[in-house]
Amino acid sequence: METIFFLKFYGSFMLIFGLTFCISKEFRLGMIELQKSNVIILGMFSLLVGLTTVISHNLYDGPWQICITVLGYLSVFKGFVRILNHPKIQERNSRITEKSTKIGGFFIILFGLILWYGATTI
Repeated sequence: METIFFLKFYGSFMLIFGLTFCISKEFRLGMIELQKSNVIILGMFSLLVGLTTVISHNLYDGPWQICITVLGYLSVFKGFVRILNHPKIQERNSRITEKSTKIGGFFIILFGLILWYGATTI
């Protein structure tokens, strides 16, 4: 039951953000600026979502359960790396462009659709 919740949660989150990345130039530019200036706050958010997922859904029974568990661990790792705020991360964030963010939005939509598909097949 919780696997369906997390598939729909992550899928909805990715669909909404992906569509917004593709549609709104102001949103893309705002997210680029947010990643440059508030990387630690974004890291805390990723860490919070990841830890919640890992603690409540640490399952390895089937492919969709493993997918959600891996997403949780990746979110924890991403949050930890962002909180460290290493100069390499700052350098990477300075190279993010509006065009690359728009292209990334299409991949986010695709992954969100895959997760929604997983929620309907369980």
